Amino acid sequence: MTTGLVCKERTTGDSVKDFMKLYPGVYTEREKSLVEEYIFDNKTLEERGEIDTEALIKGTLPEDTPGIGPVIEVTEEMVRYNNEKYDPENLVLNDAEYAKKLGYRDILAYPTFGGHDDTFMKPYPPPARDKLLVSDLNHNFTNHRPVYPGDTLTTRCWSASGSLIVEVLTERGVVLSNAVAEIT
Repeated sequence: MTTGLVCKERTTGDSVKDFMKLYPGVYTEREKSLVEEYIFDNKTLEERGEIDTEALIKGTLPEDTPGIGPVIEVTEEMVRYNNEKYDPENLVLNDAEYAKKLGYRDILAYPTFGGHDDTFMKPYPPPARDKLLVSDLNHNFTNHRPVYPGDTLTTRCWSASGSLIVEVLTERGVVLSNAVAEIT
């Protein structure tokens, strides 16, 4: 996200006149077609309707189904990296024997592991990112069950009242829900 000033052409140094003001919703010629395509693709979520959760979990939905995020095979290395990064002193997240003594099958992934933004938001076109505004990206997920190394995560999202709603599932069912993003 920029502060609204973008270098136009460097001809006289760092002078303010070397920059142009850009406004949300007003795009340069370079950005217009990219943003239009992005907005069109995201509107297909509103038109798609419900998806078959069983088909999603089994991996039998058509690959071009709008609103289906990537499938993530959760590795122990990924889980340990995130756990060490965000909560290195939590034994349930970092010590398998301790976690098993508490009734878990292994170390747990950090609670928001499956809900990172790139999992469920189609990447905005990089050449047009000066204008992307994501407001109210809510990371107050509802966690339904733990994510473990060896799990396969699938993501589904849908549009409701201008917001993007996200759920993350494993073979055991929904693990994370109520993630909301508003893109303006």
